[in-house]
Amino acid sequence: MDFHFLLDGLKDTLTLMRSGIGATEEQRKKAAEHWKERNVVFRSWRHRFAAYLADNTDQRTAMLAIGHNTEAVFKEYTNHTTEENIKKLPTVMDKALSDVA
Repeated sequence: MDFHFLLDGLKDTLTLMRSGIGATEEQRKKAAEHWKERNVVFRSWRHRFAAYLADNTDQRTAMLAIGHNTEAVFKEYTNHTTEENIKKLPTVMDKALSDVA
């Protein structure tokens, strides 16, 4: 399979996620530029999937699913902050600090 097929699909999906359905050509161009500036590449999906697994299952299961043999490599893939993590912070911090006040 030609990898460009997958890469083009990734770029199109990211652009659509950022610009929305029915976006103008200028909006799509701006959305594509956003992902390019953030250096989101095809391998980014693997990192995202690893981070998701790290947040939602135990380490051994995640390592088996991703194919990592060492904890060091696993940590390199899963040390990314996600938007979901950031959104959870206020609730988690409130719970953690509720007994302090």
